[in-house]
Amino acid sequence: LSFIFLLFLNLDYRFAEIKYYLQVKNYRLAFFFFLFLVAIVHIAVGFVQSEPPTEIDLKGKIGVAGAKSLDDTIPIDASTDGQSIFINFLTALGDVTISIYNVNGDLVYQSNEQITSVQQLLVSITNLSSGSYTLVFTNAGGGYVYGTFTK
Repeated sequence: LSFIFLLFLNLDYRFAEIKYYLQVKNYRLAFFFFLFLVAIVHIAVGFVQSEPPTEIDLKGKIGVAGAKSLDDTIPIDASTDGQSIFINFLTALGDVTISIYNVNGDLVYQSNEQITSVQQLLVSITNLSSGSYTLVFTNAGGGYVYGTFTK
């Protein structure tokens, strides 16, 4: 009789152990499934939020370093994604001043850059409030190129 009692006790213990294992396994499975869903949502939100940069239409003339006159083609491309301005200098321009003015004409950003070859610059505009701005490039050769953008 005590043998049967011990056998039932042992079986009861085994069932409890199996039940605990399944619960732990289910929690682990649920946890990994939750992480998987979070990763999928994060990726989907990243795709939705990332828009291609908007081209900034530049006008004006700017002299190429070493040239004696201003060129009609603008050797600068600029675009924005609302958080940054992406600037591509397509040739050497020497000392270039990059300025950003708000709609009231107030200077909100300025940087002097030495453009000695083809290069790219990234200007963060996260600190600017929403609105219209004018991006201006000037150089020592009397060049003046500008374009407007909206943040």
